[in-house]
Amino acid sequence: MTWLLWNVRGINKCYKRKELKNYLKIKNIKLAGIIETGVKEHKVKRVNCHIAPGWEILNNYNDAVNGRIWVIWDPNYYSVTLLKAEAQIIHCSVKDIMKDQECILSVVYGFNTIERRKQLWKSLTEIGKKISTPWLIGRYFSFVLQLQDRIHGNPNSMAEIQDFNKCVQDLRLSELAWEGEYYIWSNK
Repeated sequence: MTWLLWNVRGINKCYKRKELKNYLKIKNIKLAGIIETGVKEHKVKRVNCHIAPGWEILNNYNDAVNGRIWVIWDPNYYSVTLLKAEAQIIHCSVKDIMKDQECILSVVYGFNTIERRKQLWKSLTEIGKKISTPWLIGRYFSFVLQLQDRIHGNPNSMAEIQDFNKCVQDLRLSELAWEGEYYIWSNK
């Protein structure tokens, strides 16, 4: 399964929609998680039509202001069923129609504070206990797993990452290999 997690603030802007649309086409991506859209709920269909015409969409507007998370897919390639949506997570079943394979996909966009993320760890743990098929978590947790995963900016403390580490260990999760730059974002 080739898929994309895209953090795109300001997707209301034409050039951002066009950039994402071109990237999906060039990379032949048929399933994507989009976080931090900033799109008002009544504009979702129009914006999604500009990005991926004919694609389906799940979002979490019922649980989060401005729908912090979207999952979009080409229904010619995937069948996606919502299992659970919360302010920090969309959890769904994804079936690859061509290969007749199924997995669970969780797209995460974590809150910025330790206290508000506690619900995320609880939800992931509850979800993880029920899963018997392959599980992929695409995430922007708003923090790091290891202290060395951040350069510059405010330093992390062990208190900020200990709940995340416990969740990863309890669920026996492991990071997948990726392509591209290790450090990908800076607000400097």
